[in-house]
Amino acid sequence: MNTENRDKFRLLTTAQVAEIAQVHRTTVTRLIGRGELRAVRVGRLLRVSEAELMKFIESGGVQKIQDEVNQFRSRRAAGGRGRR
Repeated sequence: MNTENRDKFRLLTTAQVAEIAQVHRTTVTRLIGRGELRAVRVGRLLRVSEAELMKFIESGGVQKIQDEVNQFRSRRAAGGRGRR
């Protein structure tokens, strides 16, 4: 199997995805739950293929997350509720 095919099938933990995307692990789990980031279950554990993560990043997904976090922090700082 060549390197490109191997990367397609390399499965990352939610912690690894969070580190690469520079977000919290809970954020990764929420993205998976909302269907914004595709994942597979291996037993009880969630795994994201490296290829899926790269597609997510290239489509601007990480920037979208950072924008949402900034909006949350702004609402919180203004005395509003953090959650919608």
